[in-house]
Amino acid sequence: DEYTLEAVKGAIKAHELGQDEVPDTLWVSFSGFDKVGHHTGPNSAKMEAMFLTADRSLSRVLNHLERTIPGGLDRVLISVTGDHGVGPQVEYAQKKGLPSIRQDHRQIRARIEARLASLFGKPGAGQTWLDGIEDLNLYINRRLAAVRAIPLRRLEAAAAELLTEEPGVLLATTRHQVLAGILPPGRWGQQLKNQFVPGRSGDVIGIPAPFVLPDKTPANHYTGYAYDRQVPLLISGPGIRQGRYHQVVNIIDLMPTLSAALGTIHPALAEGRVLHEILNQGHE
Repeated sequence: DEYTLEAVKGAIKAHELGQDEVPDTLWVSFSGFDKVGHHTGPNSAKMEAMFLTADRSLSRVLNHLERTIPGGLDRVLISVTGDHGVGPQVEYAQKKGLPSIRQDHRQIRARIEARLASLFGKPGAGQTWLDGIEDLNLYINRRLAAVRAIPLRRLEAAAAELLTEEPGVLLATTRHQVLAGILPPGRWGQQLKNQFVPGRSGDVIGIPAPFVLPDKTPANHYTGYAYDRQVPLLISGPGIRQGRYHQVVNIIDLMPTLSAALGTIHPALAEGRVLHEILNQGHE
């Protein structure tokens, strides 16, 4: 955070940001949170120390802008947000009475591999029915399936059924189901549709139950649950209507909103909507 702060000051000075009427933009990432959070979890004393440090760093950034920008902070539009949330550590969640567990994905793979061997025959020396597992994505050995003349769809269905029997797995779907538009109801289906990439996503995709983390990971954010998705969004500056807004927005709404507040055209590939409810009358 300290190095980032010095880089911010250097960029403002070197590029003479905010010194004329033409809008300048500067994007800053305090990336230490992600590194420390993954290693210690969000409820650790180290994360608390990170927040205190970041709070002081932000204060120094704002004071620097107040001193160096003509007109001070009254001429600066500031937004603060995050790229994702995080689930609580398993031990912390369990103390709070939440049904939190860790899954050993290697053991899950081994159990499903053994069951597939019993259903479709032993794969032979040096071979496996599963090529791998990654974040509850199962990858089937297509070469072996072709040699044994077993339809891939059949292997996918069997592996998906076996995956749903694993503790902490809410449901599982297959590549063929996703491509055919046969998706689970509600948010799960939309999230599967959004994240599925042919050739990269698994032949079987499992969705963990709430508060389930993989392996020995202290903390992670690989689900579609609220604790992994929701982040704060703070916007302050000229043209912004003071208030606290509780309706759900998407982070992709940030760019159109900032563009509207600055009076500039939206970026070419920008999605989302202008958050007109936070803009003063002159900017609506």
